Amino acid sequence: MSRYRVACIAILACLGTATCVAEPFPRPTLLLPVGGDKVAFLGDVPWLIVSSPGVSIWDANTGESVPFATHETAFAVTADGQTVVTGSFDGFIRRWRVSDLSLIQEVRPGNTRNLRVTKVDVGADGTVVAALYSDDIVRIWDEVA
Repeated sequence: MSRYRVACIAILACLGTATCVAEPFPRPTLLLPVGGDKVAFLGDVPWLIVSSPGVSIWDANTGESVPFATHETAFAVTADGQTVVTGSFDGFIRRWRVSDLSLIQEVRPGNTRNLRVTKVDVGADGTVVAALYSDDIVRIWDEVA
């Protein structure tokens, strides 16, 4: 049964008529031993970004690490996949261009010098950024360009 998964349709299970089907489970094409709690593809490039516990980027075709800033602690990808927003150990929020991983912008609110960013998210239009800091306060930036 190790090469098979059991797929149960949860909606039918709620209705009391669950259907379970054993189907072949394909072998993965690439294994990345990075751990972490979040993973996402980046735009049109074959890269994966992973938070584990820092933020790292990997080539999804080769499994090779892509050089990236080492002090970042959290990330979010804009809806168009062209920008990554990161938070860091030093309290900065940074925006990066996905195509070449160049830094576009960095901001840090006052009174966050000794705080780290634990989570970050970006609005659907890519202009609003929210960051949760280690003091358990969410800070929001409008019109981040």
